[in-house]
Amino acid sequence: ARRGGGAALGCGGGVVAALGPAPAPAPGGAPTTEALFGGGDWTSLAEADLMDAFAASPTTRLSADALGTADAALAALLVGAGLAPSRGQARQAIKQGGLTLNNQPVADENFVVTREHLLAGRFAVIRRGKKSWHVVRVD
Repeated sequence: ARRGGGAALGCGGGVVAALGPAPAPAPGGAPTTEALFGGGDWTSLAEADLMDAFAASPTTRLSADALGTADAALAALLVGAGLAPSRGQARQAIKQGGLTLNNQPVADENFVVTREHLLAGRFAVIRRGKKSWHVVRVD
């Protein structure tokens, strides 16, 4: 970890990207806070709540046409976000565990994001460890 609230993400023994801090709770959003930080159901959150909660989080954009294709493979998203230097190393990181998509553990190195995985039809949140977040926003 480094000072300033961010965390470094390691893969293969080296640091591959610095991520911002975990998202702050949405203003006045007790249900949002409970869902995000209290183990609640993320799928119940509205788009506006998700946008507020992840406003300061690093974000990658993905075309809706890419969903369900190799471009939406979790390994490809990790590389596209700068969280891994290659798809091979991204797949290794996935197999090692500690990675979640929308707060659900993912261990399948060939996992592909589809429309069914999106929160509010637009977001997929990748988390590594407890404090490293990255948001994939589908347009």
